[in-house]
Amino acid sequence: MASESTVLVIMTGGTICMKPSEAGLVPAKGFLEDGMAPRPSFNDGTEPRVLETSTETGGTFPNRL
Repeated sequence: MASESTVLVIMTGGTICMKPSEAGLVPAKGFLEDGMAPRPSFNDGTEPRVLETSTETGGTFPNRL
């Protein structure tokens, strides 16, 4: 049996993952989860892994991988 593939989706902004607000377009929370949930080939029901991300100012924050 072939091993399962892993897909990394990197969202960098832009209008596809944004929603309108009074201040203009803002990132839409849950966009990726909502978009992938109905697509079984991209959603096996497991929780995403967490990847710590570093910023150019030296800060870090967790990202789900």
